[in-house]
Amino acid sequence: MINSANGPECSGRRTQYLHRPVEFADKTGLIIRLVYYPPYHSKYNAIERFWAGLEKSWNGYLLDSEETVLKRASNFIWKGVQATVTMMAGANAF
Repeated sequence: MINSANGPECSGRRTQYLHRPVEFADKTGLIIRLVYYPPYHSKYNAIERFWAGLEKSWNGYLLDSEETVLKRASNFIWKGVQATVTMMAGANAF
């Protein structure tokens, strides 16, 4: 099962979006079910709005190290609440 947003970039009407899952299913023999979230689901999700604000706050900054990312994220405040940022063990993306 693949959960997917219902936006235009991953619509079930887009053959480019559907090509890879169909190809993968054909190669592996797996049955894949696409499940679409309802329209505007992220609009009402506080975490999604928080994430959008965070992305805007670091727009223009070069995020070239873990230290920079953690510092920028920990300085972010949304609706009066400061972000709590912790690097998880084994989550090194750099």
